Amino acid sequence: MGDHIMVSIPETSDDNVPFATTVPVVQPSADKAVPAFSAVTGDEGVTSNPTDPSAAVPIGRWREGFCDCFQHGCAEPTCCLAFWCNGMALGQVMTRLKLNAVAEPTANVSKTFAIVSALWITYSVVNSMVSALTRTTVQVCDSNGCYNTVAVEYNGFSTFLAIVASLLSIYFIYIGTVTRMRMRKAFQIAGSCFGDCCAFFWCSCCTVTQMARHTHDNNVHKSSCCSKNGLRKGAPDIV
Repeated sequence: MGDHIMVSIPETSDDNVPFATTVPVVQPSADKAVPAFSAVTGDEGVTSNPTDPSAAVPIGRWREGFCDCFQHGCAEPTCCLAFWCNGMALGQVMTRLKLNAVAEPTANVSKTFAIVSALWITYSVVNSMVSALTRTTVQVCDSNGCYNTVAVEYNGFSTFLAIVASLLSIYFIYIGTVTRMRMRKAFQIAGSCFGDCCAFFWCSCCTVTQMARHTHDNNVHKSSCCSKNGLRKGAPDIV
């Protein structure tokens, strides 16, 4: 049970003489989930939407811990997608939070997942090309004899690809950090911009998984790898 406060409400007796009575009013506990938000504006304003209790999102804390990636099993869709295709999982989270491809609030999120996913695929391909084009096998000889080793050599084209990969990497760190910051502010979770950046930089898989699972109860609304918002059809919006 939550804490109670007593509120006096004037009433009238049979003799039309006013008297006061008290009615308990339940105050929400900080540890309990509250109704989901129905809007996020440019000013980070939020609106309560109590029409669907199944969409309730915890306030003041993350639903799951940072290292609880495998809490629902190794084959759970969110965990798998965040590990193998982190950028696509982030695009699902951004779509769920109604953010555009640069992590800004928008009413039209139909293209967010597609744009972020396309950029992630581009990053993965370019990064692989850089790795393949810059690594060569060379023979090194010393007093102990000759042996083969791997050397990194750049030419004009591989340097260009490396720059593109670096810019895309910075882009994903940026939108991942901003998305996490917006989530913390909207759901009143303690933290800092520096902490958000470090979390995404050092362990983007855990970060994206935690953000994705915060927006829904996995025991009620199952996740999906093949949807724009990361949830199966019929799951309610949170914003």
